[in-house]
Parts: sequence; structure tokens; C-alpha cells
Amino acid sequence: MMAKAMNKAQRGFTLIELMVAMLIGLFVVGGVTKIYMDSRMTDRLRGGMSEVANNARIGMGILAADIARAGYTESPLQDIATFLTAVDQDATGSDQIVVSYESDRDCLGNVTPVAVPQVAENRYFLQLQDGSTDPTDEHPSSKSVPDANLWQLYCEGNGSPGNPQPLLSGIESMQFLYGVDEDSDGVADSFGTAEYVTTQDAWKQVVAVRIGLLSYSGEKALQGQGQDDHIYHV
Repeated sequence: MMAKAMNKAQRGFTLIELMVAMLIGLFVVGGVTKIYMDSRMTDRLRGGMSEVANNARIGMGILAADIARAGYTESPLQDIATFLTAVDQDATGSDQIVVSYESDRDCLGNVTPVAVPQVAENRYFLQLQDGSTDPTDEHPSSKSVPDANLWQLYCEGNGSPGNPQPLLSGIESMQFLYGVDEDSDGVADSFGTAEYVTTQDAWKQVVAVRIGLLSYSGEKALQGQGQDDHIYHV
């Protein structure tokens, strides 16, 4: 009777029961791991989309604010001969624009040349930053760039010392269309690239500028993805 009781107390799980339990445990651990990885990927994707939107918003704000000042003078008796000039599709594949208006400071805060009127000339362009480079001056808008291939929005003013400085990273393409007022009613009748605004008089008829920016995040949102071969039209 005693031997039967001891034998009953020592009974455990069978091999099949252990294997089933391990299999269930693997499924549970795998499910939890998948949920965790999906959550991390979603967070990275959400962060990347936020960075893309933020880069575009800041870039648009910088350009729109300066372009809105083009041709401004404090006195109606004074005139700026050329307040907008541009280059279509430079070596980077993006456009450049030069904005001129009356101001004693250029886009980098440097003092503009003394003249009547005193004019700021700000050139905006994109440049690929392919290494670690420190800014050439101590302007507040300057910052060190880490080792990475980054497209950056630059501004070059006509003030001293006149060194171009990066304003924003994550802008890969910049395109402009210029609205020309052909009948002097203050409304753009047609839009075209700088190639179609060929004379100084034509530039004086430009009353609107459409800005197109292609922005991206500094880090890959989806790890393990290869090169993006899509073509984006700006």
C-alpha cells in the first residue's frame, strides 16, 4: 500500500506533454517578440514621417518668408533693379534662387554692403554634405554635421564674411515655378521655370513663386530596406 502511494506521488509529465508545453511557450514568446518588433518599427516610421514633415515645413517657412520680401524698399522712390534671379537644375539637379530686398542684414545676419538702398542678396541652394565638417563661422544657425551623406539647404548672403552656411538638413530636391503677370493686373497669368523668364523686365513681372521641396528623414525608418529606386517628381 505504501509503495503504491510513493509511486503515485512521483508521477510527472510525459515527454509529449513537455513538448506540447514547449511548443506553446515558443508560440507565446514569438508572438510577444513580433508585437514588440512591430511596435518599434511603427515608432521609427512615425518618427521618420514626423521628421520629413518638419523638414519640409521649416524649409518652406524659410524660403517663403524671404521670397515674400523680394523687391522691398523702404522708399517708393528707390528701386532694386533685380530682386529675383534663379538657376534651373544646377549640378545637384535642384534649382537655385537669389532674393534681393532692402535690409542691413543678409540671411545669415551679416551686415550688407553700405549703399542707397542697402540691399541684402540671399542665394539659396542645396549641397551634399558627405563628411564631418564644422561651420566656418560661429553664426547661431551653424552647426556641426555628423559623418553622413546629407542634403542640406544652404544660404549665401552678400554680407561679410560671405561664407555659405547650412540652414537645414534633409532637403533632397528644391524646385521653383515663377508666376508672370502678363497684363499688369497683379495676378499671375502663367507659371514656368527660370528658363522661361529670360529678361530683367520679365523678372519684374514675376508676382508669385511656387516652391517644391522633397524632404527625407536622416535615418531609415524601415531597417533592412535596400536602395529606394522610386522616381519622385517635385
